[in-house]
Amino acid sequence: MAPLRRWVVAEPAHEIEAELISALKLHPLIVRCLVNRNIFSVSDAVRFLKPKLSQIPQPNKFRDMDIACSLIADSVLSGQPAVVYGDFDADGITASALLADFFARVGFPISFYIPDRMEEGYGLNIEAIRYLHSTGAKIIITVDCGIAGHEAIAEAMKLGIKVVVTDHHKVPTEGLPPADAVLSPLRDDCGFCEEVLAGVGIAFFLAAGMKKELTARGVKAARDLDMKRFLDLVAVGTIADLVPLTGANRILVKYGLDLINQNPRPGILALKQSSKLGDVRCSDVAFRMAPRLNATGRLSSARQAVKLLLTEDAQVASDIADQLNAENTKRQQIEEQIFEQASRLYESIPNHEALFTIVLADAAWHPGVVGIVASKMVEAYYRPTILLSLEGDEARGSGRSINDFDLFESLTKVEPLLIKYGGHKAAAGIRIATKNIKKFALEWERIARQTILPESLVPIQRIDAECTLAQITPDLADAIDQIAPFGMGNPSPVFALRQVPVVHKQVFKNHLKLRIGRIGEAFTAMAYGQADLAGKIGSMVDIAFVPSWNDYMGLRELLLVVRDIGN
Repeated sequence: MAPLRRWVVAEPAHEIEAELISALKLHPLIVRCLVNRNIFSVSDAVRFLKPKLSQIPQPNKFRDMDIACSLIADSVLSGQPAVVYGDFDADGITASALLADFFARVGFPISFYIPDRMEEGYGLNIEAIRYLHSTGAKIIITVDCGIAGHEAIAEAMKLGIKVVVTDHHKVPTEGLPPADAVLSPLRDDCGFCEEVLAGVGIAFFLAAGMKKELTARGVKAARDLDMKRFLDLVAVGTIADLVPLTGANRILVKYGLDLINQNPRPGILALKQSSKLGDVRCSDVAFRMAPRLNATGRLSSARQAVKLLLTEDAQVASDIADQLNAENTKRQQIEEQIFEQASRLYESIPNHEALFTIVLADAAWHPGVVGIVASKMVEAYYRPTILLSLEGDEARGSGRSINDFDLFESLTKVEPLLIKYGGHKAAAGIRIATKNIKKFALEWERIARQTILPESLVPIQRIDAECTLAQITPDLADAIDQIAPFGMGNPSPVFALRQVPVVHKQVFKNHLKLRIGRIGEAFTAMAYGQADLAGKIGSMVDIAFVPSWNDYMGLRELLLVVRDIGN
């Protein structure tokens, strides 16, 4: 049995590694991991291993930050109603909560508006602008959306509403929207362009800029406010949106996780408890907490999730968290049903293995869940995937991509076939006329064949280093924590053993448990969800794994979490 992935083992840089080992006294394999993450100097290594909040850039590096802060300050200080306009995913939810919380704490409470996924779809829309105008709104601050809202923003301007856009999605081909200020790290002229921020990250820097602006205007509550209190929200939104955990993101997430684990706000605490979590890591946020926030936006109203993050009442937080938990369970059931249907539909296509892309549609599919299922399809078949929910003459859907295919860029090439689209390299949402779906699928397949090499349709397993059994020690497992938090841009270190003996194998539930090595020097290796491999594995294996600790009933065991395995 061959490994399921293409193993790419990083080349060692012996001279650089020797210098870092000598200067920092680190485990050699940890130094190899640092070098693999483009950390080549002692100073860069120290900054990476010991990140400090003082290292993050100043908010005024953003183009339009001074304009945005001045406009917003003028509005709130004169008593003009302001609204935060967010998105219905975890990034938009946390960003909306962050700004609403910030302005409440500096003495200028503002409202928030989250569009309904089913009725309004993603982003700014003209009807919402007109509704907010009817409520008296004088300034709208977008979070995690707005960069493509040209028509809606033009309507706001016509109605006399000022608009500040904060968004991390790609700037559309027609350029920036006609807003009063646009905070985007993807602007060509943005001094913050070295940072790939989530929407909540930009919201945090706007709040930091507002703290400075309001302090300068004599607002004592702004001067005394500790910005670190918002980092729990920044961590959740940043991890959930899968932006690289490097640079400022790494620093903000590290301190945010500390806050989540030590002194979380009532809503985060309730979310932890409903997720049955103790000490929270990035993976817990990504797979346990964020899906519960997302579930409301997918199935009902994301407003409840924002209220959860804003409440100071523990009982209210617990009640909303229970509601989110129930919706998440319902979402999982719907997701599994759609995934089974999509898999059968795809595999029924003659010679489907030869296709470079997957485009599927069904009237019964819930539009709020197809994005998650598209991710599962990519995991299962490793093809760029778009799943569509048919709604009469139109269809709405979501896409997910593979490493070597820019999804957003590919959609710009089929723009005439689409009603609306937006997103980034890895994920996007689209609306399309039902009659154009077949033509779109053919054209998108053609574009993919021009872009993707056949070997790119096999997922890569990156290996930090090949090692020996003797190098797998408790010290190594402990040292790995030094380069956490792990996520996009800073994945968990993966090591490889070649041709090690399998002493024992056991299946329980749908997992495969192995003992590998030799008597007296054997380790437990867990291949979660891969019980079907039991009959395929021989007496010797190659194994790609992440060293970890397994704490169970007071016992602590060094565990190898299997990423890939073959004979």
